[in-house]
Amino acid sequence: TAARVSLERDESRTRYLSGALARTSLGEKFGFIDHLAMTGDDSDADATSIRRYANGAVLRTLLETSPAEGRPALTGAVGFLAFVHAHESAELPIPTPRQDVRERELGYWLRSVVDSGTRLRLVREWFGLVSEVPIFRRRDAHSMNWLVESTGRVLAVDLESHGTRPAG
Repeated sequence: TAARVSLERDESRTRYLSGALARTSLGEKFGFIDHLAMTGDDSDADATSIRRYANGAVLRTLLETSPAEGRPALTGAVGFLAFVHAHESAELPIPTPRQDVRERELGYWLRSVVDSGTRLRLVREWFGLVSEVPIFRRRDAHSMNWLVESTGRVLAVDLESHGTRPAG
């Protein structure tokens, strides 16, 4: 199922990136929540990842309840995300983005703003502008997917996502 494929992709990337992190001195600043097991079989639409428990605050909660503590944690999460992008870009092949995917995603938004002729022209102009921009894997890196330990160490909970995006 799609849920199982997503979890397997997340587990594989986490394993790869954990190894890359272990080869640096950044392990005291960053980490990943370990995958322990996965429930469900190939026919199960609701596969679930079972992960090792880690004690800490969700980044979003920290930002809302204690902005003074949350800002350095947010800076850490951004640095960690840069580490993830740099190591995946260097070691793992990044699929070439397809123009039709970009047209669909940008087109969805533009449908509510402009007519179809203008939309097609704008999508083509945009694609021309970003066609030379570096491409990165898309991430589900919102503030609910980062856990901050009491030491300030930032843990990535779930960075699995599908597809690529141009930088910026």
